[in-house]
Amino acid sequence: MFFGQMLLDVSPANIISNLFALTAFISGCIIVFSYRNISIGAALSATVVFLMISANSIAPMVGTLLEGNPIIESLVVPVQTFEHRLIFAFCILFAHYLSCSESSLYIRKGVSSLSRKLKSKITLPSKSLWIIGLIGLFAILLKTLHPPIIVSKLLDGFAYLMMAPFLMLLPPYYNRFFIKKQRIWLFLFYLVQVVFSFVYNTRIAMVQPIGIVVAGWLLTVLSGQTIVTQKSIKTGLIRGVIGIAVIGQFSDLSTAILIERGARENRTSSEQFKATVDRFFDKRAIADYKDQQVELTKGVSAEQEWQENYVRNPFLARFIQIKFDDNCLYRVGLFNNGDFDKLRAFTFDRIMVQLPQPVLSLFSIKVDKIKVSSHSVGDEIDNLATGAEVGGFKTGSIPTNAFALFSWWYPLFLALNYYLIFSIYHGFFSPFYLKSTSNIKVPTLALLLTFTIYFDISLDGVDALEGSLIRGIIQRVLIYAITLWILRKLRSPIDMFKARELDNKGELQLKNFK
Repeated sequence: MFFGQMLLDVSPANIISNLFALTAFISGCIIVFSYRNISIGAALSATVVFLMISANSIAPMVGTLLEGNPIIESLVVPVQTFEHRLIFAFCILFAHYLSCSESSLYIRKGVSSLSRKLKSKITLPSKSLWIIGLIGLFAILLKTLHPPIIVSKLLDGFAYLMMAPFLMLLPPYYNRFFIKKQRIWLFLFYLVQVVFSFVYNTRIAMVQPIGIVVAGWLLTVLSGQTIVTQKSIKTGLIRGVIGIAVIGQFSDLSTAILIERGARENRTSSEQFKATVDRFFDKRAIADYKDQQVELTKGVSAEQEWQENYVRNPFLARFIQIKFDDNCLYRVGLFNNGDFDKLRAFTFDRIMVQLPQPVLSLFSIKVDKIKVSSHSVGDEIDNLATGAEVGGFKTGSIPTNAFALFSWWYPLFLALNYYLIFSIYHGFFSPFYLKSTSNIKVPTLALLLTFTIYFDISLDGVDALEGSLIRGIIQRVLIYAITLWILRKLRSPIDMFKARELDNKGELQLKNFK
């Protein structure tokens, strides 16, 4: 990959940027794959860290190379961008390492006592996965009735449950004979996700099932639940070739969604769905749109206008955040002291709006929630640097936002935050004092959340990171606990099976979940 990049561009900027990216990826592989994680929590944080690093190191190298471009293509400050990504990689690797050490034991023990009450360590029977998925689907359908905002936000919290049926493709649920009976239903259920992509004009709905399976598989590998053999490697290569062929259609689908996004405010859900489908089958219109996007950026430098034209494949671009880093880093470099103060104040307000109003009132914190929630950290950075209008919800950058807030002290800030996040998740999913993983099963919630955690703590700004600590983690676990309560009330198959739960000593306990 590195030598392929050198064939395209041997400029110092391209060489240094590729070296930074390669160093980050190799460092991640050494730490993540150097030992088998006997703790489910350690395997989970290792999986999330690997995804975060890979998406912004090896993925840009491969993505740009496949399109015949160097890794620095369209970047304004490429060396600084990959330098900060390397620092960021070291931050999260260090945080992962510390969260697996005895330093986090008190945090993990405290959270673990709560997790036993919320049943987050349970591995549910496979028949319960469809019920959980349908609960998530029902919550999304209820949103079409336009309930009050508070109810709508609560229903949003149940959305991630819709992915539960796809866990059947992963250990401990995967069974070659059982999956033959389920695959047609899983395919139809995936088509439902595609329909939601059309209706709500968002790519994440069709990406998330694939992301959950990939992230979940990596979690099972790192936790010892899946053994990688020569046969599995060959199978993976074959599926990879098929995936490369299929990804072109995903690219067209993503492009169709982007084309029709501008008119979604003036259409009904059915009209938006039909328009997106029609656009998807109009291959000439999609090709013209891609050509237009290239032409629009000609003669207009990224210094003059916010651009996100890095990797042309919009499906692959959904995971690569390098261009967002570059956009924000360049603009932060234009800041004066007053701009830094304004960004600090805005970021603080973005964090505060995530607290419940009674908490804000208790501490006499006054925040205009409507104003602060009307635009993103990316919007604020672009506005302060260039005077651009806000409200477009441009995607920000966690490392750049942290750098603007804390200067070169930001690695300590990020390492501390990720350390706390990883330690809390360890407590929710890991037993203690394990000597063997032979009887350990990955909790259902851990499989369901791995990809979601990756998205929660890798995109936008520092406010997203702090939001995960303030309410994101506990909110998802509480919603799962509510779902288990619903399952009991529905007298689902969970009552007819023994649910597996891990105690704090790592002994497998079988309990009737009633």
